[in-house]
Amino acid sequence: TMFSYLLCLELSLLPSLCVMPMDRGLCKANEKRFFYNLTIGRCRLFSYTGCGGNENNFTSRKACAKMCKKGFISKKGQKGVMKMRRKRKKQLVKLMDGEIVIERI
Repeated sequence: TMFSYLLCLELSLLPSLCVMPMDRGLCKANEKRFFYNLTIGRCRLFSYTGCGGNENNFTSRKACAKMCKKGFISKKGQKGVMKMRRKRKKQLVKLMDGEIVIERI
């Protein structure tokens, strides 16, 4: 459907870390962190345990929004690839039967 196509197109513009679910981690600390919530399109606060988790984990709301929201609102006519500060493993993001599937390359 057209909706699925547009959603896939929108997801392909996001860095793969922005579509990862929130992951509190495996330890017992209680650190204030932010993750990008793909469902609502905003950065949300969560408690990080200090180890483990995934890359959708930012020390500030501003850093989260810069990477996952503001960094991908391009101006009309602007083309190119956004440079990321850290190298990350590439991932394919696909929409299959209404579900987001992340595949590592």
